[in-house]
Amino acid sequence: MANLDMSIQGLSKVDIACIEAAREYLPDRIPSNDELTTSGYESENPLRRLFDDENIFTEGGIGFLEGRETVLRLKFRILQLIADLFPESEIEESSLQVLGMGSFNIVVAVALQDKAQRRDSGIDFSARVSRFLRIPPRIRKFALRIPRDKKGDMNGPPVSDVAGDIATQRVISSCLGLLIPKIEKYDLGPRNALGRPYTLQTLLPGKNLHALWLELNPQQKASAIQQITQTVEKIAAVTTPAAGFISLSNLTSGSSAIALDQFNVPTDKEAKLRPHFAQPSQNPAPSQTPFGYLIDHCQRWQKYEEEIGRANRNKNMWRITIAVAKALDRRGWLGQCFHLTHGDLFPRNILAKITGPETVKITGIVDWDMACFAPKFVALRPPFWAWVGHSMDERDEDLATYEPPEGRFQTLKQAFRSAASEEFIIFGLSRESAIARKLFRVVNSGLLGDRRHLALQLAEEWNALYPEDKIGDLEAEWN
Repeated sequence: MANLDMSIQGLSKVDIACIEAAREYLPDRIPSNDELTTSGYESENPLRRLFDDENIFTEGGIGFLEGRETVLRLKFRILQLIADLFPESEIEESSLQVLGMGSFNIVVAVALQDKAQRRDSGIDFSARVSRFLRIPPRIRKFALRIPRDKKGDMNGPPVSDVAGDIATQRVISSCLGLLIPKIEKYDLGPRNALGRPYTLQTLLPGKNLHALWLELNPQQKASAIQQITQTVEKIAAVTTPAAGFISLSNLTSGSSAIALDQFNVPTDKEAKLRPHFAQPSQNPAPSQTPFGYLIDHCQRWQKYEEEIGRANRNKNMWRITIAVAKALDRRGWLGQCFHLTHGDLFPRNILAKITGPETVKITGIVDWDMACFAPKFVALRPPFWAWVGHSMDERDEDLATYEPPEGRFQTLKQAFRSAASEEFIIFGLSRESAIARKLFRVVNSGLLGDRRHLALQLAEEWNALYPEDKIGDLEAEWN
């Protein structure tokens, strides 16, 4: 496929005919996430210019770089999709930039301008007036999210629930005064140029904080942490009387109340291991207190374990887990309602821009796929990644209680304290809340996998804090 002309400015019939012909020779597989994504706090994402010719073709344009036929194929599909969606606009080929390539989605930036406003049209009256008055052409910028399959490719069913993600984002947009992407267009089926579901969202201003972080001085980092802290509290201020994920039924419901689906028992992961037993089903989440939810969820797991013939293995471990839940409730850590949590609020999902020598501005929060309503101790999880360092395990709840030595990391933890409410400081930094967040993970995931060790660990930690609660007696009985 030598000397392919890639100077596409929008798509003519000839362009589309060439694309269709080229597709016959290009494979479907997209390089895996492990091959392409970056691993640390790099200031520049090497994938960003993935669609540029020099990253697809060998020198002279006589062949492909290894594996890049699939990149060209994806580029063709995106260009045709945008042409189908916006026939009166033109896409600048150079605007195609990879914003992210995670386990679930590929996210691509797209910029459009109206054909009538192109400066090179020459004969269009609007274009001549625009040039005369020096009015810049109107540019619309979008983020195209394309779901990947379980192999990281674009052939099989999407791993992510695209319809559920749309419902989640629309509900959150209606109840939060934060800058989050707006979904402009979407398709839940394969009958489009991509051949699979997608969402097209507004592209928010700013730079990914994961990439921006190394450019910031200590004062700017502290400014970012203060705003993130305030953002977490704004999100957590949205409450419901039930726990669970935002339901797809919100797309068609006329009610202002937020409908939720129960957290599943079994989880999708467990159900795949045992396809002949009960499978996950989306049931409306009942109104409960957080204590009632924890006990009920433990009992649902016990019932499932009885069904699969594993009841005796975890019977005493569930007793210990329930005992810790009761102890948390007695000491006032569970509250009476459930709070909205982003579920993945790390720098990779935060947009920001530098606004001064000592300040930055958070310009948006993206990727709400993991958002749910959970107990307060889950929602008020501090941004401890800032004072621990990028080599941390982001699932390690004990790091929230870590006291860094004097210096830049201590300054960032102090920035959190200065912006957080007293309640956030207590729920964010206490040993009790760290244990409670581990408990939530155990209860939601069950004890059939690798959570038995975590369950025993949190019980031992609670016993060390409050030996009078006699959790240790249950451990001794279990051993």
